[in-house]
Amino acid sequence: PELCLVAGAPLLRGVDATSAAELALGLVIGALSHYRFVGVIGIGFVALLLIPEGRRVLRDPRIWIALAMGIAAWAPLIAWNLENADAGLRFQLVDRHPWSFQFGGLWFLLVQALLVTPLLFFALMQVFWRSLHGGEGVSPQWRYFGLLGGVSTVGYFLLGFFADAERVSFHWPLPGYLPLLIGVPALLCAWPALWRKLLWLSAGLGLLVLLGYYVAVSVPGWRAQWAASKYYPANFAGWNELADAVREEQAKLPPGTRLLADNFKVGAELGFALGDPDIAVLDHPLNRKHGRAPQLRLWGLESDGSRSAPMLLVVGASEVQYKQLLQRYHWLCDKVGPLPAPLRVVNVDHGSQRFLLFALPAERSSGACTAPAMAWIDAPVSGARIDGALGIKGWAFKDGIGLDRVEILLDGRPLAMAHYGLSAPGVATYWQISNDPSHPAVGFEANVE
Repeated sequence: PELCLVAGAPLLRGVDATSAAELALGLVIGALSHYRFVGVIGIGFVALLLIPEGRRVLRDPRIWIALAMGIAAWAPLIAWNLENADAGLRFQLVDRHPWSFQFGGLWFLLVQALLVTPLLFFALMQVFWRSLHGGEGVSPQWRYFGLLGGVSTVGYFLLGFFADAERVSFHWPLPGYLPLLIGVPALLCAWPALWRKLLWLSAGLGLLVLLGYYVAVSVPGWRAQWAASKYYPANFAGWNELADAVREEQAKLPPGTRLLADNFKVGAELGFALGDPDIAVLDHPLNRKHGRAPQLRLWGLESDGSRSAPMLLVVGASEVQYKQLLQRYHWLCDKVGPLPAPLRVVNVDHGSQRFLLFALPAERSSGACTAPAMAWIDAPVSGARIDGALGIKGWAFKDGIGLDRVEILLDGRPLAMAHYGLSAPGVATYWQISNDPSHPAVGFEANVE
């Protein structure tokens, strides 16, 4: 987008071969980069149509040659989609978007205003408003920047009411903010000195807050304090610890043992950390949610769980909602056989990121599904204040073989042995597929000073 932006401004003064070639290069690079770049083309076309100088530019054949080159650059992507049942287009345009009105779009607007900082956000919108109306002293280039950025930004704001609200999307309007920022300095010349100072102050404070957040979550001890918060950076935490654990376990396993990841994120991060681009990946809801399943199949990295050699299976237990975790374990049993006891459990930030490492033999085992233990603490509840004796109640079970005992730990240190085997019939009612032979006697309680 930036290359097209730089090429577009000189064209408003007069079309020349150099600027047209620069525009063509930007369009080609964008087409080979991301689906969303098609919006840049449409918005740029609208911005030029709204300016008399822009309409003159569109009458020049050299511009249409540049546009033709940009259009041709979409051929590889179109060909790939035709060969793969429109997998990419369906994900980008259909699968990931509800296409129904949702009031969450208001939250998207609020987040954008806070991220940009309110005064700077107001300035950006004022640039767009002035570019729409033009007037004396407003140059064509200034209007071009304001229209290009404003139409893009407002378009994404409207899209926020109908589009994907589950994945990270706060970066979508960034290509629109850049051209709007170009117009801000000229706008600020007309602002009172006090408001200019307040804008700089608020923008500086906003920058310090964001940088402070990134510093905080980069320090393990500080990041752990965010573990129960929605601001916890789950996608960026735990990968170094997981890679270290995998290296250590690989060194103990027989030669020829291969890695098997249970989702694309684990496979990609371990592939990057270990320098292994060929880590096989099992089917997973995450693969489909993020549109990665077709690409994994195309690369030959999607595994059906069969094997002819020992494997180290790495499972991201925290990537599945807890209410669906037992079902995921049973799915793994169907694919790779009963799960042995984990070689290691990697808990990062109090278990906000949790990985299980299993050593699978070359020959698949048979029998009922055995899975890692499931447990829950009913009391005390999260956030409760404790004075004196602490009464702990909950339940725990392990499919396949059951549990022998439950121990109470605090930060990994043993505190007490719980009384295990209390009646908890509601547990089996909720986890209907559980095959722990101890049901319904899977409750526990303990008292800790």
